[in-house]
Amino acid sequence: MKKYLLVLLLTGLNAQAETYYIDGATGDDLHDGLSPSSPWATVQRAAETLVAGDTAYIRGGVYPLYLHPSVRELAPQNSGNAEQGYITFAAYADETPILDGGNRTPSVNGLVSIRDKEYIRISGLTVRNVDDGNEGIGIYVENARHIVIDGNHVHHTDSSGIQVFTKSAMAGAPCADITIDGNDVEDTNRRGPNEMITVSGVDGFEVRNNRVHNRQVGSHGGEGIDVKQGSRNGSIHHNEVWDLNTDAPGIYLDAWDQLTENIDLYANWVHDIDTFGVYIGSERGGVLRDIRIYNNVINDNRRGAIMLADESSFSGSEPLEAISIFNNTLVANSVALGWYGAITVENPYVDGLAIRNNIAVGNGGYQISDYPASTRNVVIDGNLLDGDLGDDDQGRIDSGLDLSGSPLFTDAANGDFSPQAGSDVIDRGSNGAIPNDRFDQDGDGDTGESLPYDAVYASRIVNGQVDIGAHEWAPAAVISNPTPTPTPTPTAVPAEILTPAPTLLSLGAPANGAVLSADDTPTFRWEGAEDSLFRFQFAWLVDGVLSDIYTIPASGWGALTELRPATDTWRAFAQRMAREQARVYWRVAERAADGSEVYSDIRGFVVGQ
Repeated sequence: MKKYLLVLLLTGLNAQAETYYIDGATGDDLHDGLSPSSPWATVQRAAETLVAGDTAYIRGGVYPLYLHPSVRELAPQNSGNAEQGYITFAAYADETPILDGGNRTPSVNGLVSIRDKEYIRISGLTVRNVDDGNEGIGIYVENARHIVIDGNHVHHTDSSGIQVFTKSAMAGAPCADITIDGNDVEDTNRRGPNEMITVSGVDGFEVRNNRVHNRQVGSHGGEGIDVKQGSRNGSIHHNEVWDLNTDAPGIYLDAWDQLTENIDLYANWVHDIDTFGVYIGSERGGVLRDIRIYNNVINDNRRGAIMLADESSFSGSEPLEAISIFNNTLVANSVALGWYGAITVENPYVDGLAIRNNIAVGNGGYQISDYPASTRNVVIDGNLLDGDLGDDDQGRIDSGLDLSGSPLFTDAANGDFSPQAGSDVIDRGSNGAIPNDRFDQDGDGDTGESLPYDAVYASRIVNGQVDIGAHEWAPAAVISNPTPTPTPTPTAVPAEILTPAPTLLSLGAPANGAVLSADDTPTFRWEGAEDSLFRFQFAWLVDGVLSDIYTIPASGWGALTELRPATDTWRAFAQRMAREQARVYWRVAERAADGSEVYSDIRGFVVGQ
């Protein structure tokens, strides 16, 4: 999955690829579309024309797809391929094209519809007004493979904002290799079923960096992110899900009636949901197996943080197997309601349950519940508990399995749940609770090593011992006899990070000297040789003292050509930088195919108050 950005970069190197332009204000579908001065008028014209490697840039403005005489959606007619690259439909630079459905029923399920196609990318579009009363979807993918949906804003739909579905009754192979990255999804499922982001029956997926929020209307479905019904071999990470007020959980894993397995749910921030933050179940008897839930921050949800559910409407077995819940930070859930707590186990068919290294503090009726007597192969230990303690909480503390104490959060009121020096969570976790890096998060090719990162891409284990909770604490490095810098500027680079010397590796945004905001998560971009691997490095300077130099991936190299922090990660980091009046510096290291290494120039930024 990590390599898809590199594949997209290589797409532009295909000598036969064409670049087309669409402008609803000045275009004409009789033009050749090959330059901004001779654009097409409609996305439908592009959808029927583009072939492997081609890109269509869509200028800003509203495109009323519902007015087309026959095709009321963007539906690619051809596929890309691995050799020539993706077919890409993308926003023109710094402009916002709006695909408007007019709240009328599209010709097919979605206003953007990808059916039985491969290597398609939808990027940077606004997709809106599919509230048609007939299960209208914003972006719909069916029986398709190698699909990237990134940077879009989808809102006001009858059913899902983004839905990826394998339908066995339809032609084509099942969905596989799906990336849903950096989208903003809100005000969906106003009347129709399914979820705000739905992944169903997909083999190989990554749902990351999305913002899912603001569902105030609707009584069917409407979970924030739902991975279900035969999906396998994928991850849900660094998403923020919040402000869902229609009795649907933030993130849902549901086997339904099919084997659903090998899924990691990590480093998400789920908060202010009117029911549970994360919900795990098997509504119709399918096996949900090998699920790992870790490094998440789940707070201020009305019912509770994590629920292993017993589906009352189904009378059969609901098997959950090998469920691991570790190193999460679970705070202030079910406070007003008081019925539930941080982790609730109601499902009586669980075989293999580990609850370890979690912070569970200030939750309602208890912190971690008891479990049904039929539950098998259970390990609960090493959790830090504080607040209202149930009998089982107190029993584990008394027996030494769990701990009591204070996590000493940095600024919980403003969403920073990282520990401060002196916190009772530091070096108190069990390293044995940290499993292998099966999806190779750091891109070093070693899936047998332990997980490398905490919730904010810092090293998961520092000083040889893992902390409890989603964040790992590490002391800032103090440089001996630093050169005094009474008035440092973003472009004044400390000598400690100047070696090796900068080279011509190309950096994109943000610009040097930028003033960034804690409320606007940036994307750091760069370009290098097509076969290279990369590392992103950053450090910050406060009163002439330089921090450690942090590297992503922490070990090894990755094929990433951009980095966008999770929203909560960026907010916490940026707020700290603003408080400390720090200057932050970043660069990228490139490792070529021959093993040689070069570095980009160094850029600096500050965070505005």
